[in-house]
Amino acid sequence: AQLGQLKRVITSIAIDDDDKMMYCGTKTGDLVQVSLGPVFLFKNAGPKKPFQMGISCVLKTNKGNIVVGSGDGTIALVQKDTFKILRKIQLHGGVSSLIMNAAGD
Repeated sequence: AQLGQLKRVITSIAIDDDDKMMYCGTKTGDLVQVSLGPVFLFKNAGPKKPFQMGISCVLKTNKGNIVVGSGDGTIALVQKDTFKILRKIQLHGGVSSLIMNAAGD
């Protein structure tokens, strides 16, 4: 995908409930926010330090934040507007998928 000056390879996508924004994980470890209006509009990219070994999966929570799984085993809760990492844990292997529990949190 050509978003701004950089060409990014998108590996996973999560879309807001209102279908106005999508959050894309990339091979370079960036999380990209894109508007889904009549014209695709690049909105934001982050966090400041990219996830190692790329983002393999992205999941939107019921509270609107984003959960990111990366190739190096990091699972992070990211605030959707500022891309600030709210919480982070490290696993021993890469993260291949994420799923919400029945309560949705």
